[in-house]
Amino acid sequence: MKITNIQIFLSMVTLPMIVSAITCYDGSKAPIKGNTTTNFIRMECDEGMQYCFESYNANFSIVTASCQNLNTESKMLDVCKMPGMCDTRDTLDITICCCNTDLCNLQSFLVPTGPTKLRTRDRN
Repeated sequence: MKITNIQIFLSMVTLPMIVSAITCYDGSKAPIKGNTTTNFIRMECDEGMQYCFESYNANFSIVTASCQNLNTESKMLDVCKMPGMCDTRDTLDITICCCNTDLCNLQSFLVPTGPTKLRTRDRN
């Protein structure tokens, strides 16, 4: 089977239309009623989203991880444009970081061990 110039052209035009989603960790670690609760899962983010976020306090007792979504505030997205892609807000004792590769948004000592299911966001 010979590939024609039209087939090559069509594949070049339609290939960029395929939009993939980044996969991020989603969840939190926080003290609840005196016990530390940790719950992180792998989440396939909404189509076209390109960033994962992580926030934590100085001693990592409170940590959140999430996907970018259509409601992500512009202040969060501004972190993604900063050198190092992190911003520390000393008055709030919080550091917010942004990254753009799969499963990049969790400190290595918090990454779930063993098998974890990949969840997808509801697309209603």
